[in-house]
Amino acid sequence: MRPDTVESTFSDLVVQGTHRRFVVCRMGQTGSAWLSKLLNSHPDVYCEHESIISKIYPKAHPVREDQINFVKWMAHDTKHYAYQAVGDIGSLDMDLALELPREHFTVGLLLRHPALQIQTRLNTLRESPPDPDNDDNLRQMEAYINEVFGINPSQYDLADRLFLIVSWLWYCQIQNAREVNCVLRIEDMAQVKSAQESLLQLTGLEYDSQIIKNVMKSSDDHLIVTAESTKDAFNQFSDRQRQWYKKMIHDFAEKIGYTL
Repeated sequence: MRPDTVESTFSDLVVQGTHRRFVVCRMGQTGSAWLSKLLNSHPDVYCEHESIISKIYPKAHPVREDQINFVKWMAHDTKHYAYQAVGDIGSLDMDLALELPREHFTVGLLLRHPALQIQTRLNTLRESPPDPDNDDNLRQMEAYINEVFGINPSQYDLADRLFLIVSWLWYCQIQNAREVNCVLRIEDMAQVKSAQESLLQLTGLEYDSQIIKNVMKSSDDHLIVTAESTKDAFNQFSDRQRQWYKKMIHDFAEKIGYTL
């Protein structure tokens, strides 16, 4: 948390209404669309999914100014006082979310087992791979990877560079886990009691067990995690990628229960 940026960014934020507001940060392929469905199963909760995209159309990617304006819109919108908790998943970068005034906003971090998440993300990127050599953000990430772990991604082929970039993003998110109000592991949502505890932390509201069970009937494979599935995902990485996983992610993942 950076107190100076908190004051400069949202010191003049005007919040309308008394309902709880929440935002959830996440990487791609973590089950966020399903989580928004689960959150919306409560009659007093309204949760949108990446709603910032509709507010910046026809732009495809929001910049920091767009995200600040999005927060101001959330603070102003009362939703006609129809809900006790209103939020969004996937519209804010973690850096900005951590600057939100916590007396008005609850900040959550959605995680999925890194071996499965990285594997799924890489499969998606292969369909339309980015070009790290011509993307300033990716080049900056690669510079950080080199600085923190002593690995120079530019020395490797595109598949390895993408693996390192996706692993870096997971590493960055887990570093912020201590600063959010609640960490939500998508796999925990497969257990009713764990789901209730996580949803209560985020929204401040109790979720009926039967409502959760009904939503679980339409769950996707993000909730299906076994020792065999994580080992299978890990074993699909190359020898070099497995070494990088152990160096960049393994210890942090184990601390929050993500074993191999």
